[in-house]
Amino acid sequence: DGKVYAPADGMISAVMDSKHAVGITADNQAEILIHVGLDTVNLKGKHFHVKMKSGDTVKVGDCILEFDLEAIKAEGYDVITPVIISNHFNYSSVDAA
Repeated sequence: DGKVYAPADGMISAVMDSKHAVGITADNQAEILIHVGLDTVNLKGKHFHVKMKSGDTVKVGDCILEFDLEAIKAEGYDVITPVIISNHFNYSSVDAA
């Protein structure tokens, strides 16, 4: 729907200058990277609107950023949005819910 919602309670740990990716440190210390699209860094923030900044506290379901899904597709970018646990090695398993 062109929106990214917090998947966990925690804190915004990073917002890329290009607005296409956000890092969250969850309350359980999981480091979560949400990356909207592939190669969308090349858009340099065009079509993205970040709703929060580094240091902000988030709760599950809070809207973190919005983007124009159709405009990004029209520019030829794949809008698949990986959600990566970057410190996965700290856990015996990571399961999608």
